[in-house]
Amino acid sequence: MPNNQQYIEEIIKVAIEGGWCSTWVSVNSSKYHHRYLLDPNFFRAIGKVKKWGDDTGCYFNMHYHGELMSYRIFEENSYQKNWHRFLDKIIEKDLDHAIEWLYNLIKE
Repeated sequence: MPNNQQYIEEIIKVAIEGGWCSTWVSVNSSKYHHRYLLDPNFFRAIGKVKKWGDDTGCYFNMHYHGELMSYRIFEENSYQKNWHRFLDKIIEKDLDHAIEWLYNLIKE
């Protein structure tokens, strides 16, 4: 079973294939992985490769207890939705769990 560093290396390779680049991290560096894993452009690049949806989504407004609230709904398999799912995994458990989830998602 691969370790998290191997997962991260594979995830970065997919993002680079999708056009993502960074001047401050290399594929073999785990020092800054928390920075790019939180970058929406990183997920956008992965989404290009995996054919996830793009920026399309719909907005709607509603009034709740006299206040106007705006919401955005993303396509089910858009890069934004998967980025938010990744963030949810960090909150639900931890970063290691989220990285493993993302790795499994890109291998589908």
